[in-house]
Amino acid sequence: MGGDDPVTPSDHVRIGSITKTWTTTVILQLVQEGKIKLNDPVAYCPDVPGAANITIEQLLTMRSGLYNYTEDLEVNKVLDSDPGKVWTTDELLAAAFRHPPYFAPGGGFHYSNTNTVLLGLIAEVLDGKPIAASFRDRLFTPPRTHRIRVSGTGVQRNSGTASAGVHVREQSADP
Repeated sequence: MGGDDPVTPSDHVRIGSITKTWTTTVILQLVQEGKIKLNDPVAYCPDVPGAANITIEQLLTMRSGLYNYTEDLEVNKVLDSDPGKVWTTDELLAAAFRHPPYFAPGGGFHYSNTNTVLLGLIAEVLDGKPIAASFRDRLFTPPRTHRIRVSGTGVQRNSGTASAGVHVREQSADP
């Protein structure tokens, strides 16, 4: 920051809260695949206070009532003294669960990073892999079976039928 050196592909950049969008996307893909329902309780994480009464949708919409670990005084002291600390999910959840919920599940709205940590754990259970691998496989690795190509006018699929608009042709991604 503040330097003249250009960013390179080998640089590491803290991505922070963008992972909330990625986590939500993975969860919604799992919903679409039928592996979970929005109204399912958070039974995948039995140590969560009130888990039987909190739904996946309430985690997604910040209506779980769970305490936001980033509001914990001890967490903030560590963030001030050691901003590069790598936290485990157990540490973050322990900080959150030291505090009572803000309200009963569905009884209000409060932004809570705790919700996203729990959604990440749920995605790991359902996808059978670390959340980083789910991000890579589901969001950042292009599908290997087909590639869609857009050009010209009309819509064209493998069958060759066309309609007004843009030509779309599927082809194998492998050369």
